Amino acid sequence: MKNLLLTLTLIGIFFAGKSQSGCDCDFKTTLGVHYNYYKGMNGAGIEYGKTGEESNFNIHVGFDLFFPSQVYKDKHQAEGDTAMTGRMYNKIGYRIIRIPYELSIYTDLVGGLDMNMGFFYGVGLKVLRPLNENAISIEPIYIPGKKGGWNIQAAFHFRL
Repeated sequence: MKNLLLTLTLIGIFFAGKSQSGCDCDFKTTLGVHYNYYKGMNGAGIEYGKTGEESNFNIHVGFDLFFPSQVYKDKHQAEGDTAMTGRMYNKIGYRIIRIPYELSIYTDLVGGLDMNMGFFYGVGLKVLRPLNENAISIEPIYIPGKKGGWNIQAAFHFRL
């Protein structure tokens, strides 16, 4: 199953890149400030990236910092310990639905390095709503694996 998801991720990245390679696209630079929820941990982060206005393509680089909201125990932690964790990631996305000035829906492929999981990858669906020159979004991301699960990200995007 893991190899199948990795293969589908690589195929998605290839076709998203190929569809944009011959495009003279108008990209807008954005800075997103977001809230994250992942397995009992609340976090905050930022992401910087380019979103195509006339194109269906976007790419973002981000950083998250999680503060655990519950005490947990595993083989490396004594009972009662709390730990702060973080992650760096990049996203590549393709817009599948666009209603001008109303709504955009992107499929995203996410990959990066997490202090708790190590290297990870996942898939997400970003629902983005424009607000004047800025936007808000909500994005559920699924990260497969034993330490994976659902990650929910709500963001406010500033246009730079």
